[in-house]
Amino acid sequence: MDYLQSCLHAYFAHTRWRPRRQYAALLHESRALLDFATPAGFAFALAKPVTTSLHATYTLGLPATGAVGFLFTSVPLPDTAPVLADQAMRVVHDVDDDRVVGSYLLYGRLFRDARLEYLTARRLSPRTLLTVSGASSWRPGASFVNYVVSTNRANGGHEFCFASHDAVFGFRWLQQLSSRIDVGGELYYLANEVSGGLSFGAKYRGTADTATLTLNPIMGHVAATYSSHITRGLSAGCRYDYNIHSFESDLAVGVAFRRDAPNDEDEVGVDGAGTWLRVRYGIARGLALVYQQQWHALHVRLGLLASGAQNAIGIEASYCIERW
Repeated sequence: MDYLQSCLHAYFAHTRWRPRRQYAALLHESRALLDFATPAGFAFALAKPVTTSLHATYTLGLPATGAVGFLFTSVPLPDTAPVLADQAMRVVHDVDDDRVVGSYLLYGRLFRDARLEYLTARRLSPRTLLTVSGASSWRPGASFVNYVVSTNRANGGHEFCFASHDAVFGFRWLQQLSSRIDVGGELYYLANEVSGGLSFGAKYRGTADTATLTLNPIMGHVAATYSSHITRGLSAGCRYDYNIHSFESDLAVGVAFRRDAPNDEDEVGVDGAGTWLRVRYGIARGLALVYQQQWHALHVRLGLLASGAQNAIGIEASYCIERW
């Protein structure tokens, strides 16, 4: 999670929006352990909270890449917005509904090749959020835009989606049946291909473990995951994928260790300040390893990827300048 992503999560928390009540969060724990990104090459980012509402980053990378990013919110964020923040996912209650409704967020990142990534979010009501995101590029076919209207309910949420790429219309939902069981699904239609699809998922949350099962009956894909918070700072998980049409399968296992985890840590795979070591191995995707360390405002990530013909070693560093 980079600095602007941390600010985005802080905005959601500060305005009492809960992304975990959406269908996309059904696999949050296993993805944190098995689908983390590894740095490639070298990149250095300089981050700065210009004001409580405006945040900026400047990135330089090798091979020759670079970007300038900004994030502006109508609701001021707390004075301290660290590069990584487990506090950002904790919901606070110091913003009233009158300030939440109509609040908005603007995010943009301009790359060296003139490609622009953007996201804007606006609260239509205390329980409804409109998000528009996409990319604009000079390269043909590289531009797209996504529209999502999301709702947060006490026991779940809904999402109405449209993606310009292939003209995809979708609907996703998540329902909490009990304190331990969530179920959900998605239904989508591809207008350009005159075809559609659907998937279903269920999650069981124990005291220290989580199990999920997802099914896409049209594609024939079935996936089962299990994640466990073994002890303070140590989490592990596995995922088994299977396709009933082709009989192809894949098994992946992952471990995450946080050396200085707090005593009250009770979630699997949540980013936070300090020292992290993540290791993943999958039959199809090979080996991935990330070591990350944060010293106050300086955050460093070292990564290794060994996956057949795709091998990479990288380092990312970022520094957050205090507001002047």
